[in-house]
Amino acid sequence: GLVIFDRTWPNGAQAKLYFPTDVNAVKITFPQPVIRVNAWFSQVAQQLSSTEFVISQNDIHRQSSHGEGQFTVDMNEVRFPDYDITVTPYEL
Repeated sequence: GLVIFDRTWPNGAQAKLYFPTDVNAVKITFPQPVIRVNAWFSQVAQQLSSTEFVISQNDIHRQSSHGEGQFTVDMNEVRFPDYDITVTPYEL
């Protein structure tokens, strides 16, 4: 999986989430604690910690967005680039 920031602002960003093939849920690990994640064309299934979130995508989300999820992230005081975010498959 892959996360790319489309837009950024001083305390956050809007991102595209590309799911791996044949995966319905991923664990996103941020390099720094974040305040909140809001998703569309997907959903936040679980918040495991302040740096780890599970985002899932059902068939309707996948079909309407061609497999791409999107989300905004409200960062704490420390900003970070999109390439420091890891995306790994997650079994719900």
